[in-house]
Amino acid sequence: MNNKTTIYTDKAPCYNFLTQAGYNHVKVNHSLGFGSGSFTTNNIESLWAQLKASGKFNKGLNCSTVEEVEAELDVTAWRVKNRQNDLMAILFQTLAKYYNSFGMIIVD
Repeated sequence: MNNKTTIYTDKAPCYNFLTQAGYNHVKVNHSLGFGSGSFTTNNIESLWAQLKASGKFNKGLNCSTVEEVEAELDVTAWRVKNRQNDLMAILFQTLAKYYNSFGMIIVD
């Protein structure tokens, strides 16, 4: 993230370093709601809940490196983003795109 990034958090003191680090830090007062105007913390709260649920279901997250944590976050974000979609259709579209890039013919 560059220092021009705006970061929205709750009012927990652990985020106070963000302003000192040069980020534009906006604090959301959860006792008044979960957002204001054009921003909300609902999306990240939902993603975090999904990630925690995934970890509990899988007997804890098995992440020992930053890359593994990022990969787990990517998978969880993809699942949340696509939870209303036809996952089989997405799978076949992705396979078709992948195989077409190698000149293979996909038969319907």
